Formats: sequence, structure tokens, C-alpha cells
Amino acid sequence: MFMTRAAKIWVWVMAVAVALVAVAACDRPETSTDYFDRGVARLKEGEYKGAIADFDQVINIRPKYTDAYIIRANAKI
Repeated sequence: MFMTRAAKIWVWVMAVAVALVAVAACDRPETSTDYFDRGVARLKEGEYKGAIADFDQVINIRPKYTDAYIIRANAKI
């Protein structure tokens, strides 16, 4: 089967689009460590509400993670 040039370009564009969606999906935090690291980064950037939300997620996943409680409290001050 022969493909026209336009069809080949369309296939490449779709392949790139699928790859970009896959990369974007990998950006979501999944573990308490991912949330904790993102919370610390947000806190350093001054995004206090986002940092607090991330530390809340850490605490939901690992209720005994004391550093998350301490840093969340600092973000609320």
C-alpha cells in the first residue's frame, strides 16, 4: 500500500500527539514522596495554597510522615 505525502505527515503528527499526551500523563505525582517534593518546590515559589494541598495529599497517603505536618504548618503561617 502506498501512502501519499500528506498521509505520511498526518501519521507523524498523530504519533507526536500521542507521545506528548503520554509525557504529560507521567507528570502527575503518584507517591507521597512525589507530592512532598512538589509541595516543597511550590513552597519555595510562594505557592502556599498549592503546597498545602500537596502536603495534605502526603498526609492522606502516609499519616505518620511528620515532616509533611511540620512543613504544612510552616506554609500556613
